[in-house]
Amino acid sequence: MGAIRKTASMPPRSTAAKLRQSSLERSRELLKNGIPEGLSDFDRRVAESEYKVAKYRQRNGLL
Repeated sequence: MGAIRKTASMPPRSTAAKLRQSSLERSRELLKNGIPEGLSDFDRRVAESEYKVAKYRQRNGLL
């Protein structure tokens, strides 16, 4: 029996870096433009959560 590779579930570094970069860009856009109007209830809640994360990142110098 072979050993189970623990790295199989982890994305490659380049993919992880791209995901982090896109997350930071989304945070910057939310802070700049605010939460968009006309979203469904679920989408509004998701946007509010992302906005709170963006504010946290801004307060702690992570943007």
